[in-house]
Amino acid sequence: MANQSPSRLQLGRPDAAAKHLSELVMAWATDAESGQARYIHELGPDRAGARCGCICPACGAALTAVNAAKETYIKRPHFRHPTGTGTDQCAVLAARVALLQSLAAQGWIDLPARRLMGRATGLSGVGYEPWVTRKPERVHIRDVNYLDRITAVFTLDDGRQIRVLLTGTVEAVPGAQQEATSAACIYLDVDGDDLKDMSPEDIRAQLTLSADKFCWSAHWDDLAIQAEADKMAGEEAGEYLDAMPNGLELPPGMPVELQRETVLHFIVKQLLDEAGEVWAPAHSVQLRRRCRSGRELVVNGGLPSQLLALTDVALEKRIGALRPDLVCVASVAGVPTYSPLYVEVTVTHGIDAKRALTLTGHRVATLELDISRLGGRVTRTQLKKLVVEEVDHKRWIFNPVVEAIRDRLASDLDTQQAADDADWDREIAEEAALRATPVEALAADYLKAVREHLVCLTTSERHPERRPELQALVASTKATILAVAAKLARKGYRDASDESLFAWHGTLAKLCSIEQDRGIGYNVDSGFQVLNACFQANSKRREHASLCMVAAKVFGLPLSIQQAAKVKEWRQEILDSVYRGEETYGRQNRHDAFLSLLFPALREGIEKTHPEALRRKVKSKGGGGPDGLAMQSPSGFGSTYADGSGGWLQGHELENWVKNNPASAETLGLIKPQKPP
Repeated sequence: MANQSPSRLQLGRPDAAAKHLSELVMAWATDAESGQARYIHELGPDRAGARCGCICPACGAALTAVNAAKETYIKRPHFRHPTGTGTDQCAVLAARVALLQSLAAQGWIDLPARRLMGRATGLSGVGYEPWVTRKPERVHIRDVNYLDRITAVFTLDDGRQIRVLLTGTVEAVPGAQQEATSAACIYLDVDGDDLKDMSPEDIRAQLTLSADKFCWSAHWDDLAIQAEADKMAGEEAGEYLDAMPNGLELPPGMPVELQRETVLHFIVKQLLDEAGEVWAPAHSVQLRRRCRSGRELVVNGGLPSQLLALTDVALEKRIGALRPDLVCVASVAGVPTYSPLYVEVTVTHGIDAKRALTLTGHRVATLELDISRLGGRVTRTQLKKLVVEEVDHKRWIFNPVVEAIRDRLASDLDTQQAADDADWDREIAEEAALRATPVEALAADYLKAVREHLVCLTTSERHPERRPELQALVASTKATILAVAAKLARKGYRDASDESLFAWHGTLAKLCSIEQDRGIGYNVDSGFQVLNACFQANSKRREHASLCMVAAKVFGLPLSIQQAAKVKEWRQEILDSVYRGEETYGRQNRHDAFLSLLFPALREGIEKTHPEALRRKVKSKGGGGPDGLAMQSPSGFGSTYADGSGGWLQGHELENWVKNNPASAETLGLIKPQKPP
């Protein structure tokens, strides 16, 4: 006979029971003498037919072994009841008895894991169902007590007992028998039509896989396991802040929303009490002042985020009309800083303006923890991190340390504003005074300061040993110049601060020296020496020579006969250079307006000594040259040559000049143009 491979043992299928019963044959029986299970193929020829010595384990009837020990047969070997006795159930029951006996003979059982689910319902109505599992184990069988054809009680080496019930598709588990003993109970789930034809080898294979086939009905530790699972369910609800904390009682009929808010409120206070610390948020202060000048003053200050150590924590301690959620002493770096500190916990609605005003009025440090952003499920661990460590949801309602900082900043700002307003008032007064001051008066002050400055520079140059003591005076006189220059700039003379004007050997040093006929800003003794220095400068650029010639004429610079002759030569040299188109004596006119303000007498001469003016005036026949230079007039050659002082060149003097300056004489029309050879 080809053995059928064992199929998966499973819970019974009552809907298929009728079909299975119609196909059953009885392959197992009980040996009448030994009581042991006998498989039909285990019988030899001597026990064929009625000589098999076997009875039905279900009904007790004597059985006949049909086709036992035959090599060939039409109907497969089986046990048969006497006519009129037995049912198809006997075939299944007989096989189960054999399975139960084989299980006992094996000597051990692989018990499956025991897994029970705990249950708890949170305040929100959400269910919590954790599982608790006992690990599978292999146990040794010490003794077997057969209660009936499908039930046996196995006693283990440690004295524990296990009730083993065989189940399948034919019949339900006998509950009454299950209750007959206090032993642990497991089901060995088998399917009847699979079991009925199993050989001993098939049964042993099933037993080898018994850990997959056993199903617990009851376990020794079920009460403890269930209690542990239920406890875990409650703890899970508590971890998700969905259970009633110890020490909190809610009034009957409170809405679910208020229950959650109250629980969260209570737990936050517990967490702070347990942690003994909390991170407080930074508190910045910014104050502004608008000055009379329109300038805005801004100062910033405040406190950084701080870790507060909490001691003397009291929950909901009434203080007068107030009942803060938490009252404690808070220290920063070991120093008691806030004594006391109020902590207010808000879950749904933050502290409104009225309550904030009440809290502020007590002038006590008050910190608000707003956990309203907890929209979904949150664990106690997450809430603790939020409450203790994070700062985004916290704010200071009142902080006396910050208020002290605010007062100090306000005092500093008041001082700055007063100084700024004073400066503004002073500027307004100075502006009014400046508007009332004629620009000529400022020019006089400027020129006076320049002269004093140049005198200091000259003294320092002439007396090197005095330079250290004169440094402060030089700096002071320069500062005076710049101060007056700033006023002149507001009058439109922005070049007054150009240091090239009042520097050593600068423009004003030349003009002042010629005006006063002494070295000022020059280490010389006379104005003529300064004038001479203008012509000793770089021959490619004698910018101030023409201006100084005008100044010498206008200021009436005293000259000797020799010096006067030299001045005449310089005048002619300037004219010749101008008409040759050279830039040697050209000068920039960027300071002309300011120089005309400082020296009104030079205004006309300043205008006429500009290179373009020189070219236009001197080239024009009959035109007059600028004071101190030259002009045309008829003479013995057809012309005479006169300077601005009224002195005329004629006769031999004119002839000598024409001879020595033929190009200039030709340009001036004193001689006819020479034909080319």
